[in-house]
Amino acid sequence: PFAPHNIHYAWAIQGAPIPGEPATAASFGGGSGLQYMHMAMLERLPNGTLAAAFQASPTAYEGSVHQALFWSVSHDMGATWGAPVVLVDDEQLPVWTPVLKVEGARLWLIYTRSSRRCRYFDRSRGVLRHSPGGDLLYVASDDSGLTWSSPQMVLPYDAEGGIPKVVANKVAVLASGAWVLPFWREPGRTCPNLRAEVKDPKDVVTGSAGVLLSGDQGLTWHVRGDLTAPGTWLIENSVVELGTRALLQHFRTKLGVAYSSVSEDGGETWSEPRRTSLPNPNSKMHTLRGTGVDAPAGRGDAASVG
Repeated sequence: PFAPHNIHYAWAIQGAPIPGEPATAASFGGGSGLQYMHMAMLERLPNGTLAAAFQASPTAYEGSVHQALFWSVSHDMGATWGAPVVLVDDEQLPVWTPVLKVEGARLWLIYTRSSRRCRYFDRSRGVLRHSPGGDLLYVASDDSGLTWSSPQMVLPYDAEGGIPKVVANKVAVLASGAWVLPFWREPGRTCPNLRAEVKDPKDVVTGSAGVLLSGDQGLTWHVRGDLTAPGTWLIENSVVELGTRALLQHFRTKLGVAYSSVSEDGGETWSEPRRTSLPNPNSKMHTLRGTGVDAPAGRGDAASVG
């Protein structure tokens, strides 16, 4: 059974100390010099090794132009980890939110890259930063990450009138073979418009959540869903298949509980997001498919892990 005392772990990498945290979490991983690390994702590679991908920077804050995508690889199922290696580094713009996907011998790395329109001056730090997300892209590897393709665009910042796109959770592969990639649209401080200069409230651009569907294993994608809820954002969404063409989507919110939406047609349309009883302290979660005996006919249980 789950209990804190029976969880065994090994750090893939550790960064700078967080104020108020114990000193045991303050050492740098392998002398990497990275101070900010976030949005980690695990995946078993085609060659059998385990990889932990994450966004990181030598600065102690997110959104720096030095922010790149890294991974650390384990050859003993997570007992020990190699030094972090750069996967994607734009050099002029921060990159965000690595999502790993294995299909046969091919490894996909889906991520986002900031738009220059989303740059702002952080007066508290005296530095230029970028808001999360932007263009949604991918690179692919056929040798478990030794070499990578050139970046390919999935959904640009300029699409849908111009707004940053962000991802955070895994691609759901349906029984039909279709792929469902959850994503959300998150306005930045200066993009698509400068909030301080917006005089009419109806001109304020708000965020929303949706999915990208692919029926050809990522060659082409189609946007579906423009989901919102009063009083909160819907971000870091996670999708799981419940049964034939039935999907469940969970969202991080600001209201203390997760929200959910259901699709009965393979992700083409989605129900209005509703509150659930799942506690969510405004943090990322991942929804998993189980095999509960009390599930409705033809469906398994779904559980979210925060």
